[in-house]
Amino acid sequence: MDSLYKRAFVMQWNARWVRNKLPDLKLFLLKYQIRVPVQAYVKNDFRLSGYNVFSSCNQGVSRTVLCVRRDCTAAVQQGPQIPSVDHVSCRIRQGKLQLTVVSLYIPPSVTISKHTLRSIFSGLQSPFLVVGDINAHSHMWGSVKPDRKGQLWDDIIEELDVCVPNDGSHTYLRRDFSTDALDVSICSRDIFKSLSWATDVEGRGSDHLPIY
Repeated sequence: MDSLYKRAFVMQWNARWVRNKLPDLKLFLLKYQIRVPVQAYVKNDFRLSGYNVFSSCNQGVSRTVLCVRRDCTAAVQQGPQIPSVDHVSCRIRQGKLQLTVVSLYIPPSVTISKHTLRSIFSGLQSPFLVVGDINAHSHMWGSVKPDRKGQLWDDIIEELDVCVPNDGSHTYLRRDFSTDALDVSICSRDIFKSLSWATDVEGRGSDHLPIY
């Protein structure tokens, strides 16, 4: 796994209230120099030394943040306000690399529509990578039992001609030791073949596995 961590540019993780895991996370990021850790399920005042932290705010509460190392240039991309969906988007530059990264969290109780999903991608500058815990089930990313939300995502992914680099691995561990795939990565087609995608071997204190 060491080589995976060393080459990772983005770390996608639903940390489940990261504060009690922060010391270990800081050491991990310092060791492997990961440029863009994306965290879901965090509080508004989340801070990370050496990183600029961009928070999504929905009705004054943030459930997802996008952290960008200070040796990268990052500019927030203003998108449409989407009720009940937490998301934040940044255009990130490091040397010749330019990438729009969107951190997304959709609670399981939220009802979504195709219009809602289109809005997430509205105006995104390519190349882009949308990552998050979307609480939807589809065979496309490894769910055993697809649901209506997953079908809506399937339709939008086909309509917008975007790609899912998930390899079918589970990303979520239940207390009864059953697994599921809830954390999804979606990218523009122009970078799909150049992306690598892999889950960690452990949750690092969360019931969601980090993704690199």
